[in-house]
Amino acid sequence: MAAQGGDLHGSSPARIAFLRRILDEGPDVLEPSPLDWDIPRAGVEGEYLLYYFGFNQPTYRRFLLDPSCAYTIDVIDTWNMTVTRLDGTYSGRFRIPLPGKQFIAVRLQAVR
Repeated sequence: MAAQGGDLHGSSPARIAFLRRILDEGPDVLEPSPLDWDIPRAGVEGEYLLYYFGFNQPTYRRFLLDPSCAYTIDVIDTWNMTVTRLDGTYSGRFRIPLPGKQFIAVRLQAVR
């Protein structure tokens, strides 16, 4: 017997639309990237990276990326459905602040 879909209730439609928008703003294909020791990521190396912290609640994150590539950074609160762009661009070794709560993602987009 096939599963039957039903009507979505509550905040589900808005959350699905938010996730869809985040994915549509990225490349056509997100490839799994080599894992950092503590967090999964996907993207296109040197162009676009998406990290997801899930249940972890860090207040900051250190990055070590190619110093020849500069990135803009968005902190995405997947629960509250907000995207906050950090000021400036980042490359090489840097640290960014995070809100210290669950369900946060970080999106890095190369500056061209």
